[in-house]
Amino acid sequence: MRKKPGRVLATSKVRIGRLVGRLVLSFCRTGRLLLIACQSAGRMASEQKCGHGSLLQQFVLLAKNLRGAPLIPLINRMLETPGVYTFGEFLDLPHVKELSKGPNDGYSRLLELFAYGVYHDYQANKSTLPPLSEAQKNKLRHLTIATLAANTQYIPYSVLQTALEVASVRQLEDVLIEAVYSDVIKGKLDQCKQQLEVDACIGRDMCSKDTGELAQTLESWCSACDSMCCAIESQVHKVRQSRDCLLLIQQQVHTEVCNIHKIMTANAVLSIFQVEEMQNVSEPVRVREECTENRLIRGTSKRARGSYF
Repeated sequence: MRKKPGRVLATSKVRIGRLVGRLVLSFCRTGRLLLIACQSAGRMASEQKCGHGSLLQQFVLLAKNLRGAPLIPLINRMLETPGVYTFGEFLDLPHVKELSKGPNDGYSRLLELFAYGVYHDYQANKSTLPPLSEAQKNKLRHLTIATLAANTQYIPYSVLQTALEVASVRQLEDVLIEAVYSDVIKGKLDQCKQQLEVDACIGRDMCSKDTGELAQTLESWCSACDSMCCAIESQVHKVRQSRDCLLLIQQQVHTEVCNIHKIMTANAVLSIFQVEEMQNVSEPVRVREECTENRLIRGTSKRARGSYF
């Protein structure tokens, strides 16, 4: 059974659409981790800016009027304050930069550790850095969790225990629960699988040495986007060619159908004329035959009466 051109065209469009959909889906799967990281960082960063940005601004304003040793209590208080998880703007202050050139350079390096580092970095350089309070240690642990959450969605408890240097699972879960309630991360604890499932996390300050890696990641992303655009354009070109071909076939079929319809209509009209003509020709013959038959009947009747008398 031959398919109609319109149905063939629709089927072709559906197939091409499915192919393009598969290409897009494959591309989305490839960039899923990057998308999750960007969306999570953007969402959490916006929430952090709305909720806690004013806290950092208060410390920045106070630091502008201080220099040298008076900055140390302010730094300690900022490192303990909940909700302050970015320190780049504070580090860029001229008076804060001066700390790295004096006897209080340890606090400058401590600020950089909270801005870019993790808890293990502090333990490795503990002898050259100022001591931390328990609140500061917990805050640095929260920042370490944010760093791990930015790189993977499922973090095993064993990895977290090593990174945070906590002795038991109970202590680890307490730290994680504090991080969730502090809006450092969004996720849930999977005690059956012994892992943390991350939905989103805050964004941290970026060190200048990491900008190259970020630029490379963005370049790879742009290259993948360009490749996908070329693939989609190629598929669109094929769809247009297929559509034009099928439309041409459809037009040819339509023309053939119209011609056949005209021929059939002409034949039907001709047949009607022929039938009418045959009827017109046969009518006088039939009348003559009837008249002849009547004469024969009358002649036979007369002869019969004459012989009787």
